[in-house]
Amino acid sequence: MADKLVFMPDDGIQEISLNNKVSVWLNLTDIDFVERVFDAFDAMDKQQDKYQAALKNEADAKTVFATARTMDAEMRELINGLFGFDVCTPLYGRMNVYAMAGGLPVWCNLMLCLIENMNDTFTAEKKATNPKLQKYLAKFKK
Repeated sequence: MADKLVFMPDDGIQEISLNNKVSVWLNLTDIDFVERVFDAFDAMDKQQDKYQAALKNEADAKTVFATARTMDAEMRELINGLFGFDVCTPLYGRMNVYAMAGGLPVWCNLMLCLIENMNDTFTAEKKATNPKLQKYLAKFKK
């Protein structure tokens, strides 16, 4: 009897480099992770609305800067919490995650890229799974 089983493919966890600054290890089809991504995205969206509302009517520069720093720290907690460790420091450095790039806040660019890649991975895995599953089912239907 075997004392060790090794199955291929493995668990689907892959190293993903974020802008060549920090790596995360994920299975982009792990439904628990996918749920955490969407929960975090909802929380981040609410945080973005709160950020815009807080700065909209504020005229005092010191208050604006203090609010921006506080809310940046809160958003970083959400992002880092999603990955389970600090990805924001290597990814963004001291830049506020509400800074804009490509018409969106940089935090949003990260999340949309992540969601797009999850979708692409699900599509690729589904295409790879169906033929294997059909072959397996045909074998045992006899």
